[in-house]
Amino acid sequence: MDLSSPLLWLLALPLGLLIAVAAGTFILQAACALCNIEDLRFFKALGLVVLLIVANAPVGLVLFFVGQGAASGLGWGKESVLAIWLGLGYPLHWLISGLVLFWPLHVSYLKGVLVSIMHNIISLVAAGVVGGLIMVVLAAVQLVGS
Repeated sequence: MDLSSPLLWLLALPLGLLIAVAAGTFILQAACALCNIEDLRFFKALGLVVLLIVANAPVGLVLFFVGQGAASGLGWGKESVLAIWLGLGYPLHWLISGLVLFWPLHVSYLKGVLVSIMHNIISLVAAGVVGGLIMVVLAAVQLVGS
């Protein structure tokens, strides 16, 4: 699909964002349940997920642009840029999310960081499962088509 396609920008991207925010809401509820925190209602979790996205987006963008600058200006390879992104991005994400979560959830800062880590782990596992299922479906379509 061409990146300048109006179908991508008007239909696929908003639908994907809506699905991702809804899934993130359920995952935040699950992370809170695993950390023995109050029963988090859907709309409160939805607001917290949107707040987490808004709080973490600037840090992610700065790391992305610094990584791109390091890759082009310093001649670093994509693997080292990815290592820097993972090494700095995840801990910063957890610390910022802990700051966002500790007050609305009425927990300590460290418990907020723990919820953020659990949210991230569950998200990675869910993305891996969904990605694996997509690969299986694509392989089945390719087998049937040949």
